[in-house]
Amino acid sequence: MASSSDAELTLPDGFPLAPKGCEKPSQKFFDCFTAAGMQKDVADAAAGARGLADCAAPLAAYRKCLAWHERARPQPAAYRV
Repeated sequence: MASSSDAELTLPDGFPLAPKGCEKPSQKFFDCFTAAGMQKDVADAAAGARGLADCAAPLAAYRKCLAWHERARPQPAAYRV
């Protein structure tokens, strides 16, 4: 079973979306992850996990904004045919 810290170090379902209203947190996370997640060599398999760990605060802001956007988006009306 994964711990809560493992769950936090995953990309959100909406990645790599940057919906309207989430431009700043999205760009902050993308810039941080791009810089921190660079592979040091071809065999560097931990680069992504290291990038997520180094960018935990921008990732949390990005995840929060995506969740807000999902709640704020109007849901389609259900029609019975």
